[in-house]
Amino acid sequence: MSYLENVMITLNSGYGTLLNGTKKSNMNFRFTGLLKEESDLLKSYISISNAQIPVSYYTINDTNNYFLIKRNAGIFEAILIPFGNYNSDTLIKTLQALWLATPSGIGNPITITISATTGKLTFSFTTPTTITIQSPSTFPSGLTNFTYLILGLNKDQIYTSPTSITSDYPLNLLGVKRLSVKSQKLSVANYSSITNGYTDTIATIPSDVPPYNMISYYATSETQKSLIKENNIDTIDIQIVDEYNNFIDFNNQDWTITMILTNEKITKPKDLVKINDITSKLGFEFANVDNSIANTDSDIKSKVEEKPLTKDEEELKLLES
Repeated sequence: MSYLENVMITLNSGYGTLLNGTKKSNMNFRFTGLLKEESDLLKSYISISNAQIPVSYYTINDTNNYFLIKRNAGIFEAILIPFGNYNSDTLIKTLQALWLATPSGIGNPITITISATTGKLTFSFTTPTTITIQSPSTFPSGLTNFTYLILGLNKDQIYTSPTSITSDYPLNLLGVKRLSVKSQKLSVANYSSITNGYTDTIATIPSDVPPYNMISYYATSETQKSLIKENNIDTIDIQIVDEYNNFIDFNNQDWTITMILTNEKITKPKDLVKINDITSKLGFEFANVDNSIANTDSDIKSKVEEKPLTKDEEELKLLES
């Protein structure tokens, strides 16, 4: 026989150790004896009960603002898009201005339009231009090129046209669509298609509110708890990443997460004695209630039987005899 013991853990990013500065998406929280190996401990589970997360992260950030292209005869052009939230109009104006600031853009201005039907961008040049979207392997250390996903282009593809280039896919300014809450020290046993194997993701939270609002997440089922593979835990580490495993940049805004640590423990003999005592007492009380009901019924019956007969009832009784 076993029972469940629940422990509530509240985490606030304002009271932890920052591991990636003001991004506040990689943190440690120190606890003493949060989970330790005990003889009566069978299993431990962790779950996220609720979370309050500010949408202070940007659509264009340090994971997708570095746009590297190779133009014509091996000339590289790097365009750094300022961090922020953009719509199609503001992004197009920004890209056109940034292109003009590059050596290749001088005397060769670019005009970018978006199709109202397909949502695809068209890049029109003054002079014939060939562009190759460079892959991350050619980038400076630590930089990625997810900008091509936003603009609807294919990486490592050569785009050639005398006057214009049209993107393969629609412009994508949805930004972060899902937050994954991870923990290496809790060592949960879940799976992900990103790794085709184990993942340390505790929960995934939809990013379904507009920028500068707050995500209010509440678990909808107890089945969302994950088995912990560790028996001794004094520190909880939290990483919050997007769907591509990039750290979220909260821009120094704080979040809160409430977790539930569930310990499944063996019921000890002394606990069984207590349970039996309680059961016995309850049984005794129920027996007294039953006796009281029985005695009450007997009293009512006897009182009915002892009721004096009327004159007519006496005469009827004599006739029957």
